[in-house]
Amino acid sequence: MACAVENRRHLRWLYVAFWMAVIFCFSCQPQSADHTQRLFGSWNVLVRKTTHLCEYLILFCLCRWAAAGSAPAVVGKHPRLISAWAFAIATVYALTDELHQSLVPGRSATAGDVLVDMLGAAIGFACCRGGAFKPTR
Repeated sequence: MACAVENRRHLRWLYVAFWMAVIFCFSCQPQSADHTQRLFGSWNVLVRKTTHLCEYLILFCLCRWAAAGSAPAVVGKHPRLISAWAFAIATVYALTDELHQSLVPGRSATAGDVLVDMLGAAIGFACCRGGAFKPTR
């Protein structure tokens, strides 16, 4: 039974990997700004930046949840450490995502997008610190 519980805790990382794959697929879209401009018109930039923010808020929460499941003893003693790791993972992924976008035709890598991604993760961090998100063990 203990082995089954341990396996379930580690399966949480599959959710993280799935969400990273979703972000990767969005980043593979060539000339995506042109497509969304037709859909959203003058709201295009706001919609795109809000999407970036939400993608990385969700990634942060999933990483925190997975890390808390992988190291339940650390959560009780150092909950901010779990959040710091989750923030670091989200930030590194944001950087690699921008690098990936620079290789996609019609896309470019911008520091501004990384900052928006980091803001999404930071909002998640702040919500965890305030007790809004309490991961289950």
